[in-house]
Amino acid sequence: MNLKADLRAQIITQLPHNRSDPTVVAELSGMSLPELLIRYYNWLHRFVRPVPRSVHYSREFSSNALKSAHAAALAEIVDAIQKGRDLTPRLSKGIRHGYVAGSTSASSDKDPMLNDWGVHHLHLGINPDSKDTAFIERTGDLLFVIFRPTAAYVLNIFAHQTWTDRDIIRIAVNNWPRLDFFIELQGMMAPSGSGYTKAEHQKLRRAGLVVMANVDGRIFAGLGALSTAGTSIDAKRAADDLLKRVMAFEDLSSNKRDHIAALLKKAGVTPPAVPKFEFVLLDLGYGVREKTTGAVIILSD
Repeated sequence: MNLKADLRAQIITQLPHNRSDPTVVAELSGMSLPELLIRYYNWLHRFVRPVPRSVHYSREFSSNALKSAHAAALAEIVDAIQKGRDLTPRLSKGIRHGYVAGSTSASSDKDPMLNDWGVHHLHLGINPDSKDTAFIERTGDLLFVIFRPTAAYVLNIFAHQTWTDRDIIRIAVNNWPRLDFFIELQGMMAPSGSGYTKAEHQKLRRAGLVVMANVDGRIFAGLGALSTAGTSIDAKRAADDLLKRVMAFEDLSSNKRDHIAALLKKAGVTPPAVPKFEFVLLDLGYGVREKTTGAVIILSD
């Protein structure tokens, strides 16, 4: 049993990349397993898990005149969120890239605003995109939304490229002050002057640097804890958690075989004399599969 080798093979299979580019293949092959997992979760976290959510609207969105221009798209988006339908066609086409050659914090395999501030952007088109029908047509106006496991918080309609607009933070903290969408650095004095411009902020973010934002004299930082690679702390936590669970199962299979047998019985099969396991990625999580019986033991939450 070599679950880590199984894990590496499955992650490379699942992660979208140019398999005909020897540079990309070599870079992924030479990557440590923890780094490879961070890249995988960086890509996976760009998606919105299709589960039903309640929808909450900011005051700014509710009074925005642009709603009427995008009424059909907004109605479709809200219905999809509430019913747990797939929002992938409205996401950035960057999700096509799980890893690109020489990947940096500014590469197309990153979503800097999402990784830094935890805010998704959805396109407001109605028809399929003419260049790629898997997506909805691209729009200059975008809907900025913060997704949580059971709820979605609609911030407002923003123009494309307004990834560092302080209004994003202002709307989130003023409408939902108890939800801690951003970290307020209390006790820190706001610098004199206006601070970084939006363009300067974007340049620093694309370099993988966290920028403290001055919003009405209060200092905020995103929850993403952006790394210099452009990935977020959430990706690292998920990678660390997966590895810990795999190592814990390996320890169980070596030292507590009665417990493994009980897990297989719980899965509805008779345990083989010598169970053999392989790591498997599932639609919603991951686990291990016993090769003889096909029984799957879920390791993720």
